Amino acid sequence: MVADAATPACTPDAPRTRWAAIIWGAVFAATAALALWVTVSPDRRAALADWTVSLSPTAAVAYLVLVVGAVALVAGVVGVARRAQRTFARSRSGSVSDAEA
Repeated sequence: MVADAATPACTPDAPRTRWAAIIWGAVFAATAALALWVTVSPDRRAALADWTVSLSPTAAVAYLVLVVGAVALVAGVVGVARRAQRTFARSRSGSVSDAEA
């Protein structure tokens, strides 16, 4: 297959850091560490079971809303990081093309 002469050659950019994977990975690692810390000790398991059973329905809904809010917060942080990375890449590629002209 022959490339069209009118098509400009694409120069590959440097690979991007996947901030979403880093941020979500840190959140999941922290969650796993907390779960491991709780489940290792029989005393902590019993305390968690007692606390869970003693929750009122209102408190359970409030904790559920808190968890959903935390997930939304992490998703927002990921979005901000992604936008900042794109803006930086765009400004960087713009300055390179201006310097070559």
